[in-house]
Formats: sequence, C-alpha cells, structure tokens
Amino acid sequence: MTQDLKNILNPEQFAAATTVEGPILILAGAGSGKTRVLTHRIEYLVNEAGIDPGNILAVTFTNKAAGEMRERTVQLLGSKAGKVQIGTFHSTCAMVIRQESDSIGLPRNFSIYDSADQLTVIKEVMNDLRIDTKKFNPRLFRSLISRSKNSMLGPQDVAKQEGYFNELAAEVFSGYNAILNQASALDFDDLLLKPLEIFANHSDIRDKYKNKYKYILVDEFQDTNKAQFEFLLHLSGESKNLCVVGDDDQSIYGWRGADISNILGFEKYFSGTKVYKLEQNYRSTPQILDAAYRVVKNNKKRKSKRLWTEIKQGNKVTLLRSPDDRGEAENILAYMQKEIFEEKRAFKDFAILYRTNAQSRIIEDSLRREGIAYVIIGGVKFYDRKEVKDFLSYLRLILNQNDSISLRRVINYPPRGIGNVTISKIKEFALENKLLFWEALDRTEDIAVGAKQKKVLTDFKKLINKYIELQKELPLEELIRVLDDELGFRKLMKEEGTEESLQRVKNIEELFNSVSEYCEVNPGAGLQEFMENVSLVSDIDNWDNKANAVTLMTLHSAKGLEFPVVFISGCVDGLLPLIRDDDVNKDSDSSEEERRLFYVGMTRAEQRLYLLSSSTRRLYKEFIICRESPFLSEIGEENLEIIEPSYTTFGELRTQKAGTSKPRKSRKKNVKSPFLEGSFVSHKLFGKGRVLEVTPNHGDFKIVVDFGEKGIKKLLAGYANLELLS
Repeated sequence: MTQDLKNILNPEQFAAATTVEGPILILAGAGSGKTRVLTHRIEYLVNEAGIDPGNILAVTFTNKAAGEMRERTVQLLGSKAGKVQIGTFHSTCAMVIRQESDSIGLPRNFSIYDSADQLTVIKEVMNDLRIDTKKFNPRLFRSLISRSKNSMLGPQDVAKQEGYFNELAAEVFSGYNAILNQASALDFDDLLLKPLEIFANHSDIRDKYKNKYKYILVDEFQDTNKAQFEFLLHLSGESKNLCVVGDDDQSIYGWRGADISNILGFEKYFSGTKVYKLEQNYRSTPQILDAAYRVVKNNKKRKSKRLWTEIKQGNKVTLLRSPDDRGEAENILAYMQKEIFEEKRAFKDFAILYRTNAQSRIIEDSLRREGIAYVIIGGVKFYDRKEVKDFLSYLRLILNQNDSISLRRVINYPPRGIGNVTISKIKEFALENKLLFWEALDRTEDIAVGAKQKKVLTDFKKLINKYIELQKELPLEELIRVLDDELGFRKLMKEEGTEESLQRVKNIEELFNSVSEYCEVNPGAGLQEFMENVSLVSDIDNWDNKANAVTLMTLHSAKGLEFPVVFISGCVDGLLPLIRDDDVNKDSDSSEEERRLFYVGMTRAEQRLYLLSSSTRRLYKEFIICRESPFLSEIGEENLEIIEPSYTTFGELRTQKAGTSKPRKSRKKNVKSPFLEGSFVSHKLFGKGRVLEVTPNHGDFKIVVDFGEKGIKKLLAGYANLELLS
C-alpha cells in the first residue's frame, strides 16, 4: 500500500498522510488536494499502522465537506469506514451532548434553535423588558450574544463592559438564556460550549472520549474559534495525536469568532509539531495563482508559502472597468457570452461573486433580461421557508414539548381560532403558576378563555400526544405522511389555488423527499436523528452543482468551491475591502481578513478570472464616485489585461453579441475638462453650483460641486449633464 500511496500522492502529501504519531500541522493551500490527504491518512492509519477505525475522529465545518470525506473513506476502507467518526464540529458536539445530557440536566430530546428561532426569542425578551425593537435591532443583540458565546463569555461579562447598549444586551442575553433553558433548547453556539461544560465538570466522561478518539483529524482548522480549540485540547490529551489541516490565507470568519491565532500559533501550543506545506495547486492557471499571491503576500499575519502549478497555459487575469455598477453587470453578460461562444462553456461553468448580498440585484436583473438560468447561494434557505418551518415545528414539538417557540408557532396553524389574545392569556397563566406553556394546556379550565378555545386547546394537546406515541412505533417516512394527512397541510394549500400556494405544496413535498433520502442513507434512523441533521444544514449543503445555471454568491459562501470561470464584482474601495464605520485603521486585522477574502475569491477560478470595478455606484438616488480597490494595485497593471471601454465603446459593448467582435481596449485620451475649479454650473436636479475640484477619471472627469442648500455632490461629467454658466 505504501508504494501505491507514493504513486497517488506527491512527496509532501505522502509525508503528511503517513506520519502517525504526535501533533501535525498541514498547511494546505487552495486546490492542493487536502481532502485527498486526509482520507488517505485515515486509510494509512487503519491499514498500515493498525489503528482501530473506532479510535479515529475526523471533523470539518459543513455537512457537504463531511459527506465528501465520508464517501471517499468508504471507497478506501469499505466496511471499516463505518466505525470512523466523521462529522462537523456541531454534529460531533451534539452527539456528545445527547449521550451525556444527564450530566448537565438536559433531556436527550433537546431542540436546536436556528438563527430565526433565536430572533423570535430575542424579540420576546425585548418585549418583556420593554426595549423598542425599532430603536434597537434584535439582530444586533443576536450578533452580540453569538460573539460572546464564541469567546466563551456570558451575560455577566457583557454587563462589565461600558455603555448603555451593553447594559441592555446583558439583560437580553440573560433573558434569552432563561427561555432556552426552559425550552430545553440549545442554539448553534451552545452545541460547542456544552461539551466543554461536561468535560470540565466530569473528568470521567472527558477521559472516556479522550480514550476513544486517540487519533483526531481536523479540516479547515483556520476557521476554529476558542470553544472548538478547547474541545480539541480536551480530546487530544497527553498523546497530542492531533492532525490539523488548514490555510491561514483562507481565514475569513473572524467576524463570527474564528481565531486565526489557532493556526498561526499551533506550533507554540503543541511542541514538537511536524509541519507540512501543500503548495502544489491542481486547480488554477499560473497567472491566477501569481495574481492571488501578489495580493495575499501583503498580509503581515501569515505563514510563508506560495502556490505553484504544473499547468503551463493560461490567460492573464482580466480587469473590466465600467462607468457604473450597471455597467459591471453588462460587462459580466458580454464576457460570459464571449466565453460561451469561444470556449463552448455551459452556464454551470460560471460563478459571479460579490462582497455583499445587496450587489446581486443588478446582476440578477441583467441575467433575467437575457433569459440566463441562475441560482443564488445564501438566499432564503429551504428549511427556513415558512411552510417548511411550520411543518418542522410540529416535528420538534413532538420530540420536545418544552419547546415553547415551536408550540406557539403551530398552535394556530392550520387555523384553529387560537389568536394572540388567547396565547397571551396562556403565557400569563403559565408564568403566574410557574408552568411551562405545554403544561398550562392541561389546565385550560383555569385559563380565562372561551369554551370554544378551551376545547380547541384540549384537542390540540391530544393531537400532539398521539404523535408522541406514534413516533415510537411508525417508521419516519410513514410518520411524516400520516401527520400531513391529519393536519391537511398540502390539502389546505392546494385549495388556495394560487401560484404561490402551489409552490408551497412543492416545498412540502420536497421536505418529504428529503426525509426519504435521509432514510435511504441512514436506515433505521428516527425523528430525532433527522431533526438534528436538518438543524445543522448550511446554505451550501443544498446547492445543486449539477444544474446548468450560473451560480451567484458572496465571497464568503464560495470558499471550498471551484469554477472554470469566476467574475468578482464590485472591486472598489469601501466594498472590497468593505469599510465599516468602526474600521479606523486600514492596517487592522479586519483589513487583512478582507484581503484574505479577496484571495479566496480569486483562487476559486480554474481557467479564467474576471475582476470588475466601476467609477460610480448608485446610492439611493445619487451616484457616488468610487476608487478602485487597493487590492487591484497589489496585483500590478503589468499582470492584468485591462479592458476599459470608453463611454461610446460601452454602448456598443452592451448590445454586441460577444464573440462576434472582440471588446476593444480604450485609447488614452488627452482631453481637457470644460469645467474648471471655481467655475459655475447648473444641474437639472440640484440647481446652480460652484465647481470645487476636477480630476481625470479614465477618459472622463470626476467633478465635486457645491450646490449650496443641496449640499456637495460628487459627479461624473459624462453622466451629470452639467451646464457651464458664463
């Protein structure tokens, strides 16, 4: 087998895969075959080193990545692969919590609250505390709570921080925790924290897992946060048989708690670490890799490494300059058509990446106008759609009756005549009598609601109790069908007869399909296992990469993917890097993370990479003048093919059939502006004004004008239709 591995892996991959003992850091650049190394390492540990597969734990970040690793391991190990524990951090931690829930007083049937559920709880707490949701966005509190948990901080820690907002946040945080505790629910951050609580208070349980998982492999290690790192420290024990794979240049989740120092300081945490650098790239052309390196090398916090490839041919990275953001969208269309015509590409070969979701609208408009099929990653998740979430809330309630969020969501859906007034009375009664919402339904005779409501509430509780028993007897697929028949979800929607309601029916049927698929892959699995799987699904897990459609997504969503042709839209300062109000220092950690994010986007491209910038972008009713992203200058003009249509050429580019004529590079023009600093001009909307500043801008001029009461405006002469006054 060793000889076979030498034929399969390059020398550095082979060394990393066949080192058995001690801490190992594998610095795996983009497209360097890290999954291949991880799975062959598992194979080597089992077949050559004689390690029991049940002693191996492999963790990563998405179900998609875990599924791919599991499939490859099955191909290499056959039936032995079933003993290897492969999963995401969250699913692995959830498994530990379920098995050891008694040690922290948590029922095994706890619920997992997603981001939408968290917002529901936070709004409820804010209402109880009389905090105005218009003045304080509930999402701000959700973000603070998540960041605090990722840093292993609680409400008391937030309360110590100065400021009125932190004072309120500590109260909301405390109330939020209280509701989750009462509901026997955990959020995603709790899934990472609870095992640490178990291990810290029960050394016997910690030792059980430490002795079971003697060889640990971690993918995407650069994305780990403090809690995940602590989890690995607990499990790796004295042997320190911990093999981590990652790329500090692709650490892009600092905003949600990822700590780049985990990978940069790994050798300090684990003395005697063996370090392997996977620098051979199997994905991209040398021109793309060189351009990406010229950008990322400017970061101070990074390990020294540089990707290279044996691929010989390739094109320069292309920079497409446009007068505005709509021009960017038109450029994407034109060059996409050119690629289709000249290279015979399909729609699925293209990805359009952007920094913020809001940038997609103009691009979508252009694609729709041309009838080009596209999919968006990061829109409304399938499992977040109302009708799907309604049905899933029944399933969650059947599993966990303490889950008051799910209970209140479905108590009047399908409609039963239980309105907000009745729900408020039940909630008040439950609080006064120190009961759970579910327990209060047993005492409807004591609640001040009408006789009709009392009967409906009693019947509702009987319905749920019936399915609590049925889920113990019926196979999962049958349980879902029977529940739908009784609730009449699809029947109700079909009776509405609208296009929207019929789409909702299809969504429910797709949910049933997902149950069937899950049961096929996991024979004998029950409702609890399925619901846990659903709770941990991410956007990318539902992406159909076989559909012939252009893919639109943010740069963050693109990590781990690859496409023959990539467009990165909005390469302007303020968007990429994204400048926030609190970004005072451009050399800050956030600026370095933005540079890494751009690097990730660039290295998604296999054959062609197009970068798009614009001179202006629309902000509400005005155009604002833009400077190109400083990252573009780091690539260097000598490494870019710059296409800079003049305004007349741009009109031709919009209407041409790309491929029938090649877009022309603009000629530098030596023209003078008719507008001079100090001259007076007139504008149809802003009236009369005085020119403060005039600067050349790619064949046009940026003009700053003081319009008095209308304020100072930044305009492009070619678009502003200014009239020069004598």
